[in-house]
Order: sequence, then structure tokens, then C-alpha cells
Amino acid sequence: MVKFSLFPIVALLSTTVIHAQPETADSLINIWKDEQQIPSLRYQALYQFFQDHYYIKPKRLDTLAVQLETSAGIDINTRHSGALLLKATAAHSRDSVLRSIELLARALDDYADRSIITFHINQQIIRSQNDLGNIDGAIPYALDNLILAYFLKEEYPLQEVIALNTIGYLYDKMGYTEKALGYLNDALKVVSEHEAIPPVAAIGPKTNICRIYTRTHRFPEAEMNCKESIDLANQYGRSFPLTNLYGMLIDIYLQEGKIEDAKALIPRLKASSIRVESVYNELISLKWEGQVALREGRSREAISICREGFDLAHTHHYFELFRDMCDCLVQSYREEDQLDQVVYYLSQRIAIADSLENVLMASKLASFEGRMKQQEEQIAREKNYRQEAFRARRNQNIAMAALLVIAFLLLIFFSEFRARKRMSLVNDKLRKLHQKADLLLKSLSHDILSNLDYILSTGSVMVEQDASPKNLGHFYETTTESVRRIKHYCLGLLHSFRDKPEASLVEDTDANEILNEILAQLDSVIRFYGIEVERTTLPLLPVERAELSIIFYNLLDNAIQVIKNRKPGRIAVITQSEVHYDRPEKIWRIGIMDNGPGVRDSEKIAVFEMWNSTKAGGGLGLWLVSNIMERRNGEVWIEDNDWGGATFWFSFKV
Repeated sequence: MVKFSLFPIVALLSTTVIHAQPETADSLINIWKDEQQIPSLRYQALYQFFQDHYYIKPKRLDTLAVQLETSAGIDINTRHSGALLLKATAAHSRDSVLRSIELLARALDDYADRSIITFHINQQIIRSQNDLGNIDGAIPYALDNLILAYFLKEEYPLQEVIALNTIGYLYDKMGYTEKALGYLNDALKVVSEHEAIPPVAAIGPKTNICRIYTRTHRFPEAEMNCKESIDLANQYGRSFPLTNLYGMLIDIYLQEGKIEDAKALIPRLKASSIRVESVYNELISLKWEGQVALREGRSREAISICREGFDLAHTHHYFELFRDMCDCLVQSYREEDQLDQVVYYLSQRIAIADSLENVLMASKLASFEGRMKQQEEQIAREKNYRQEAFRARRNQNIAMAALLVIAFLLLIFFSEFRARKRMSLVNDKLRKLHQKADLLLKSLSHDILSNLDYILSTGSVMVEQDASPKNLGHFYETTTESVRRIKHYCLGLLHSFRDKPEASLVEDTDANEILNEILAQLDSVIRFYGIEVERTTLPLLPVERAELSIIFYNLLDNAIQVIKNRKPGRIAVITQSEVHYDRPEKIWRIGIMDNGPGVRDSEKIAVFEMWNSTKAGGGLGLWLVSNIMERRNGEVWIEDNDWGGATFWFSFKV
């Protein structure tokens, strides 16, 4: 038998729970059955029905679940996901909950878009995972809903409150109290700032905050939040959460020792329970009536109240409240010194529990059974005392020896694990060094050595033939260009292999100065080929001078290579800027524009890969540009332009 935490989840649901009349429930089910309806309406109808009836009429849920499963006219996955979810609500069957999660996940794949459907399906999965006690399994869906709520907040502003409240509730269940309070306070802030959200939506976050403050003994804050939630529920006619809120306030008063204040709330608690036809609310009322009676010393009255709650919780499968009723009965019967009844209700409690708490309860049960047989076994205990003491010492020694062996084995295991981890890190570093060395060798063989071979071969030709002034000028230009490329390849490789410095240590660089330097270096080549260069004023950029120099040189050199045989060849350096008012940064785009033959669409990504080139050369220059932009969290890409050529763009966030 599985224990489900039902008491706290009321706070999770109380943001949206609305009591529905039977005819409203039937109309919601009819919408769900009608496959002619759009999926969003059908899922919203199921979600609303589920919210309306989760704690109100569990038997009715089970009946309607069977009807849904056997209905014709809707696809089987959709029908079963809704039906099994409702069954899980009514019967709290672990297998049914697991099956509903599986089918809801399948439905999520079918309707996985940024819509209210996805939000509702996620909420259903979160609730099912919570019923299983699998909070880790619920967290990803809760975080996804927080993102969804951001996209939906214009049309559905309330979803942001639901998402924040859900995450706060789950983090509290995981023990992250401060983080939970942060999300819950954010939910209250959204309610207060958004005019379209009614103030009653604050009940859910305030209830969860109250529960946290009560558990951490911050009673004044807990009492304030609880009373504010009660006022909101009364003001907006929300009867369903009132019973739970009065119960929480009674709990606060009991822990503070304010018995009279707690007793004064009992009539309001009972009235709120009667107002809503809910088994759950009736159980909450009985639980706190019994607790108050017990604290006042009216143990017999507490027994009568809690026995009624015990039977009701057992009949309707409210296991958390069943456990609470058992605890109240155990304490009451102890006051009456009826040990046989204490043993009975302790055994009932253990039968429905599956946590470590049950071990303590089992030891209590054994203790009470021992007290019942105390007189009969007293002589036997005295006779066997020495033997039992010897056995205890022997067992203790065996346990200590076993613990030492286990500790030794664990020490060996963790030592081996750490050694392997260190070896793995060393191997990773060696592999990276090998990759860098391989890259360096390839660079030397492809780009640097090829340029040196070109210089030597050209020089040999000039020696063997007559060196006219025209030939000497051409030899000088080509030799200078090759040496310049070698220099920039070496600088690029050094920056590629160097560790990336911290972003905070990189000063802004004046792009105009760098562009002037590169144009001055390439001036002889530009004039030799008669290329026209246009430019504009450039901004300060968050990149090192050497890196920006490599970017400008390789992009301009690339443009020169593709247009040097065109008359006239044209190059333009252009800029664009983009500002997002919801983000602090500004995006600068700088483009190198040419009137060359352009780049085919199939090659616009491949040209930035190592050793990939559409012209003479080893293909290292554009790869170096791409590598630098990746290290600086920037982008580089190619677009066609109005000149019929290509524009190489790169962008930085400033």
C-alpha cells in the first residue's frame, strides 16, 4: 500500500480550484468527449474538470473515468490519458498514476508547442509525480511550465502565478526552503503587479508560505499569511480552501500553546467543511477537532471524533489523513491507558506507510506489547539477563567488525575511483595537446610551407630568367603578400591554442584603428589590383586587438582573392546595430562586402571548416575567424549582396 501526501498539495491546487456543480462537470466531460472540438478546448475542459473534482467527489471521478475509457469517437491515447488520470485521482493507485504519466507524456509529444495545452499536460504530470513522491521527476516539468508561462503571460497571465507557486511548493518538498520562499514571493509579486489577475490568486502562494513558516517555527509570519488567505477566500467566496486554511491556523495556535484561540476556530472550521460537499474537507475538520479535544484533555471525545475520521479516510483512500487519524487515536488511547487499542492503531498506521518513519513506529508497537506482558515475563527477563547481555555484546562486536570491513572496502573503492578520475583528466589533457599538435603540423604543411615554397620557386624563376622591373615588382608584391599571410597564420594559430582569457579582463578595442592597420598592410596589394575600398566608422568591440586584427585580415584577404581578377573590384566595410529594449546589451554587426562571384548556399557553412577552401589556399583563414568568434560568444556568417557577390558578417554583443 502506497502513501500519498495529500494534505500539502491542497496549497498547490488552491490557486485554481473552483467548486463546480454537477451539470457543469457533465458539460466539461461532453466537451472532452467531442473530438470535433479543437485539442486546446478539450484539454482545457479535462483540466478544469480535474481541478474542480480532485478532492470533492472522488467516487464520481472513478465512475466518469470508466465512461471516458469506454467512450467511442476519441483517439485511444487521449481517452486513456484522461481516464487513467481520473482513476488515479479517485483510487490513488500507484500503477494507474504511472500509466497516466506515460500516456500524458505521449500526449505531450503530440501537442508539444508553446500553448496552454502543453501547460495543462505538464501540470497533470507534476501532480501525478507528486502523488508518487517523485519530486525529482516533477521538477523538469515545473521548470518547463515556468518558461511556458513567460510566453503565455499576455493571454494567460494567471499561468505565471501557477508555475511559480508550483516550483516553490516542489522546492520546499525537497528541503530548499529559501529557494522555495523566493519563488513563492515572486508569485505574490506577479499577483500584486498584474491588474488582470484577481487578488484571490494569492491564496496558493500564501498558503505554501504559511506552511513553511509553521514548520520553521516562525509563527507570527505564518499566522499573518494564513489570516490574509482566509480573508481572501471569504472575500471572493472560495469555500473549498477555507477548511484547510482554518486547519493550518489551528495548528499554529496549538504549537504556540494558544488552546483557547484554537478552540474558538472549531465552529468556523466545521461551517466551512459543511459548506463544500467534500470528503477531504470533512476529514480536515475532523482531524483538527480531534487535536483540539486531545490538547484540552478530552481524550474520550477525541477518540470518538478521530474514529469517525479513521473510517472515512480508510473508505475514500486518503492515506495521509488516515495516518493522522491513527496518530491522534494512539495518543488518545495512551491517555486512557488502553494499550490494546494503542497497539491496534499503531499496526494500522504501519500497514499504510512506506517511509523510515515506520521503523520508529514499529519499535513503539513492540514497546507497548512488552508493557502488556510485563508482569508475565518479568521473571524470565531476570533469568536470561546475563545471556542476553552476552549476546548483545557479541552482536555489537560483530557489527563493529562488519563496519570496519565495509569502511576499509569503501576506502579502497574511493581511492581507486579518485585515481581513475585523475588518470582520466590526464588522458583528456594529453588528447587535447595531441589534437593541438596535429593542428599545428597540418597548418605548417598546408598553409605556411605552401607559401614558403611559392616564395622559393618564384625567386628561382627570377634568378634563372631576366628580371625586368615589371617582373621584379610583381615578385615583390607576391612575396610580401605570402610573408604577410604566414605572419597572420602564425598569429591565428597562437591565439587558437592559447587559453581564452576571462571576459572581464578583455578591454574594448577600437575597430577603426585595427581596420586602418590592416588596410595599410594590404595597401600595396589593393593598389596593385586596382581595388576600390569603401568603409564606415566602426564601434568599440569586446575583443583583443590581435584577435580583431586576425578577423579583419583574413576576411579582407579573402575578399581580395576572389575579386582581384575583376575590373573594377569593389570592397566595402559596413556596419549594422540592433537594440533589444528588454535586454541590456547592444548587438553590432560588421560586414566585409565584395562584388566577387559569391558563395553557393551549399558552401556557406562549409567554408568556415578547417582545410575547406573554394579558392587557392589551405582553408585555414576563415576557420581561424570562426574559431575566434566562437571563443568570444559571437557569430560569423555569409549573405548574398546587391553587387552579386558575398558579404561576410561577424557580430558582437556590447
